[in-house]
Amino acid sequence: MTVQPPSGNPFAAQPGQPAQPAPGNPYAAVPPQTSGNPFAQGQPQGQPQGRPQTSGNPFAQGQPQGQPQNSGNPFAPGAPQGGPGGMPGGCQFCGSVPAAEATVRARQGMIIANRTQKVEGHFCRSCGMAVHRELSAKTLLQGWWSVQSFLLTPFTLIGNLSARGKFRKLAEPSGGFQQPMVPGKPIMRRAAAVGVLIPLALAGAVVTAVVMDDSAGTASAGDCVRNNGTTISPDIAVVECGSAEAQFKVAERHDGTAQCDRNRYSEYREYGGSSDFTLCLEPLP
Repeated sequence: MTVQPPSGNPFAAQPGQPAQPAPGNPYAAVPPQTSGNPFAQGQPQGQPQGRPQTSGNPFAQGQPQGQPQNSGNPFAPGAPQGGPGGMPGGCQFCGSVPAAEATVRARQGMIIANRTQKVEGHFCRSCGMAVHRELSAKTLLQGWWSVQSFLLTPFTLIGNLSARGKFRKLAEPSGGFQQPMVPGKPIMRRAAAVGVLIPLALAGAVVTAVVMDDSAGTASAGDCVRNNGTTISPDIAVVECGSAEAQFKVAERHDGTAQCDRNRYSEYREYGGSSDFTLCLEPLP
């Protein structure tokens, strides 16, 4: 016997199976989906509608009404949540008043280069003195180690002294959102104070080199000299006339390429440098 397939809808429910939803919109029986935060709880029945929805980070806590927002600069005047507020125009580090606007710098020499650090803004007395002492002490120790920095370091220190004068005129700080900085030891009581000796030592070395220069270029008529070299490669140095080292006396000195009377004097010439000159030397007895 031949069995005929059922006619009509091939997807109709078979006997003994639960009835399927009627064809049409396949999503009609799906309950509405919530949007936004997938972890949000449903709105309880009876709760007023129109409650503001959270956006962005689904785990972020709400900001209490009336609470100030935090800004990017952690040192900007302002109050931490729950703390006392800083005064307007107060110190940028602690929020205290009174405060003065100033700029404090530090300079570091690095042989062929130099680097500058600058801190500017409003400072209370304590924070200003702390920054001034720290940066000035660093400059005293590090600011002399290149030619450009050596020349600019004195101006940096003088500028810091000007800022220090502003800080000293301020009253003791108060009204801040945190404790002011501790100024610490005075500059001259810190280890970096030895940096004061660096320019003094360099200046002394230059003066000594100039005063003690005994090269032939410093010789003039009447001076006594000694040849520390040979006849072919002389090395003339100025010495005391009364010393046992004296060998010759400078009878004449001629700038340029003038020559001595070779019948009377020995001749020493330097040329090709910053200045050309000739020394006419007579032997000492």
